[in-house]
Amino acid sequence: MSEAPPGAALLHTALWTASCRADESTRAHPVVIDPFAARLCGEEGLSIGRALEREGRAHAAIVVRTRVIDERIAVALVADGIRHVALLGAGLDARPLRLAQPDSVRWLEVDFPETIAWKHARLPTLGEHHELLALDLRQLVALGEALDRFSAGARTLVVLEGVVPYLQRADVDALFGLLAARNVSVLCDVGGGTWSAAIARRTANVVATRGVPFRTRIAEPTRWLEGLGFRVTANVSLVDWDAARSDRRWQVPWTARLLPGYRDAARVLEATSVTVKSR
Repeated sequence: MSEAPPGAALLHTALWTASCRADESTRAHPVVIDPFAARLCGEEGLSIGRALEREGRAHAAIVVRTRVIDERIAVALVADGIRHVALLGAGLDARPLRLAQPDSVRWLEVDFPETIAWKHARLPTLGEHHELLALDLRQLVALGEALDRFSAGARTLVVLEGVVPYLQRADVDALFGLLAARNVSVLCDVGGGTWSAAIARRTANVVATRGVPFRTRIAEPTRWLEGLGFRVTANVSLVDWDAARSDRRWQVPWTARLLPGYRDAARVLEATSVTVKSR
């Protein structure tokens, strides 16, 4: 197993993401409202996150991704009856607190110790259905045991937002293989191919200089997930989602809109495990 990215550096990327949600929440017509983002960042975190945003300019991508994943979680809770949600690489979002949900929904958040400690110090008192777990996602035995204990056999929605790019490809395959062997649906954002690299170049440069470079891009995510034992049930282009709105547009060069390839730049996919193995 290759060396894990430094937890402290990844905390800074989590602050970047959270500061974008905090700033978006103050706009007249926000794509997403996160009343906990500024609190989770604090003044120090907002300063770190905004400095990274000035360099990387990922605000539009971050808030659209957040909104799309929020919508897919809502579908899972309301239409599909999911009552267990595991946020892997949870970062500094506060979905268990900010999303409308039935009282019976249980939440598990997993991330590096630095992020979990930062979050524990700034979140309101956690309810009995909300657990934070400090764990490297590549510790697969411990992660599998934690998921099994958390789900207790019930179908679970596993969310990985902004996680896949930071892991080595072998580690991504191993992690999703572990998930495919369980009774889960998975929500994950992926980007691959030429357009992904072009649009994310500035962001990639910033995280690389912080010691946490993007390591994996998946050009054909549906084929990849199906090869691991999933059935893809939703495939949302973030660019198309944003372009469909009347009040804002994805921040890509206008020339990119003339070519079909740009729609593959960034996506959120939902996939359901096909075979649940006995344990």
